Amino acid sequence: KWLNKKYSNVTGFDKVPENGRTGWPTIYGLIEGLQVELGITNLVANFGPTTEKMYDNQVTPKWGKNLPKNI
Repeated sequence: KWLNKKYSNVTGFDKVPENGRTGWPTIYGLIEGLQVELGITNLVANFGPTTEKMYDNQVTPKWGKNLPKNI
């Protein structure tokens, strides 16, 4: 429910089934949510080179320091 509540208004976010089961749709939703937080606007359900680059640029240098709470 949290993923859908947080990101359902974001263009390109694929809603996650709210059935109490963790599966690939949940994983894909988490990846897309991370992409939103990284500033990626063309969301895709995989951790590809753009997501990796943005993660390495924004998150890795701050690891253990001042990261936003939802990353």
